[in-house]
Amino acid sequence: MEGVTIGTLANVRIITEKRDNAIKIPRSGLRSYLGRDFVRVLEDGSKLREIDVEIGITGSTEVEISKGLEEGQIVVLQ
Repeated sequence: MEGVTIGTLANVRIITEKRDNAIKIPRSGLRSYLGRDFVRVLEDGSKLREIDVEIGITGSTEVEISKGLEEGQIVVLQ
């Protein structure tokens, strides 16, 4: 490869799978307990509600929510 020599450092991002129009959230927003996957969403500005979800593609920092969460819902991350 021209311009690349032994010892050259590079940042590389390899995408192994990608879906368009998918809902994805930071991994910190996903909760799991006794085999149940869920997220906590904020409703009416102050109420928390747990929603069961199905997860799809999982990455190192984000997870795809394939069922249970709707676009526009506010997921609590902590």
